[in-house]
Amino acid sequence: MKHCRYYKGEEDYPEGKFGEDIPSAFFYWEAEEIYVNRFETDPEFAKQAVADCFRENLVGLYLDIPLELLACLYATYVHTMGGGEYSAGPYFEHIFMPKYLAQPL
Repeated sequence: MKHCRYYKGEEDYPEGKFGEDIPSAFFYWEAEEIYVNRFETDPEFAKQAVADCFRENLVGLYLDIPLELLACLYATYVHTMGGGEYSAGPYFEHIFMPKYLAQPL
């Protein structure tokens, strides 16, 4: 959990903790919760999430974030946006991640 900015071990998302300043806080929290609680126990999810990061050329862009956490952030983002045929990488890289990184550890 030392890499998590939002998830701190809560069982449920802490409504109101992040205020309206961070409209995507729930998605960040959810991705971190998945990283902490599901990544190692669901190898199929982990394999696909990491492969998606490689496919989108996201690996190596965020050296302070473990690949597994990045994979969970991307998987949560794509799931939230409904997936689709287009590449979600550019929006994830230029909009979603800068907002995530703005929250201090």
